[in-house]
Amino acid sequence: MRLSRRLRLGVTGAALAVSGVGAAVIPAGPAVAFFSPPLFLDVRVDSPLHLVAGGAAVNVQVEATCTGPSADVVVIVTQAVGNGVASGTGSQTIGCTHGREFISITVRADPGGKAFKTGNAFAEGAIFGCDGPTCGVEHDQENVKIRK
Repeated sequence: MRLSRRLRLGVTGAALAVSGVGAAVIPAGPAVAFFSPPLFLDVRVDSPLHLVAGGAAVNVQVEATCTGPSADVVVIVTQAVGNGVASGTGSQTIGCTHGREFISITVRADPGGKAFKTGNAFAEGAIFGCDGPTCGVEHDQENVKIRK
C-alpha cells in the first residue's frame, strides 16, 4: 500500500511539473477564444439588472457571441446587503448564430440567503463552448446597478 501511495505522489508531482512548464512557456492571453480558431466566444453582462419577486431573483441581460454549435452562459451576481451578502447563479444554453445574441438570464438568490435589493452589485458572466475538438471559455466582470 505504501508503494502505491509513493507511486501516486510521484505521478502527481510529475504531472504538476509538466503543467507548470507548459504554463511558463505558453503565453497567457485575455481570452482563450481568440487563440483557438475557428472558435470564438464573447460575453458581456449589461447593467442594470432588474429585481424579480421582491428580490428573490434578478433578471440579467447578457450579450453573447459564439461560433460553435452551442454554448453555455453562466451569470453569478453578488451584492452586499446589510451585514450580509445576497448571491445567486443562473445559466442558459444558447444556439450559436455566429452573431451577437441578447439573452435574459434569471439569477435566483441562494436559498436561505439574503434577497437582492436595489443598488450596486457585482456580476460575472462566463460563456463556455466547443467547436469540434477546440473548447474555450470567456469571462466578463462588471459592477452593475440593480433596479426595480
